[in-house]
Amino acid sequence: ESRKFVNSHNQRAAEGKETFTVSLNKFAAMTEDEFAARYLNNFKDLDDPTVGLNYNCDGVYFEDDGSSVPDTLTWVGYAGGETRVTAVKDQGSCGSCWSFGSSAAIEGFMCASGLKDCSTWSGLSTQQMVDCASNTKGTTDPNMIDLTPYDNHACNGGLEPNAMRYVALNGGQ
Repeated sequence: ESRKFVNSHNQRAAEGKETFTVSLNKFAAMTEDEFAARYLNNFKDLDDPTVGLNYNCDGVYFEDDGSSVPDTLTWVGYAGGETRVTAVKDQGSCGSCWSFGSSAAIEGFMCASGLKDCSTWSGLSTQQMVDCASNTKGTTDPNMIDLTPYDNHACNGGLEPNAMRYVALNGGQ
């Protein structure tokens, strides 16, 4: 089924009916149901107001200068060759998009401000955020500390502001 989809889509692209082409990847042998069961986990209800603290940063990093926003923008090769994004990462079947999203935002800031070179830097550790910015309240493991202030849920979902709160409270800027 995946091969049929790829062939059909790419034929439409060749005819000018699509603006991009597609190819087979590591998911091609899975049915939609298999993909959903493995990669679309049942996460905690993150709309529940008791789930997160929703940290808000007080800083203002960009002032509105009134200029128009471009129709398109690339952060790879931006502004005379600067790259403002790190390489693509893969969270696998762990529902840790919150960790990847927050680290990507911080990485972009660090590269845009000249603190890091995103063309060579591998970026922040999303695994550290999963391990250290997750909720461990109620654990029976005596080696685990209570990380309730961050209130993310490791591979079961989380919120970017809570991950950024972890970074801010642990030496990040």
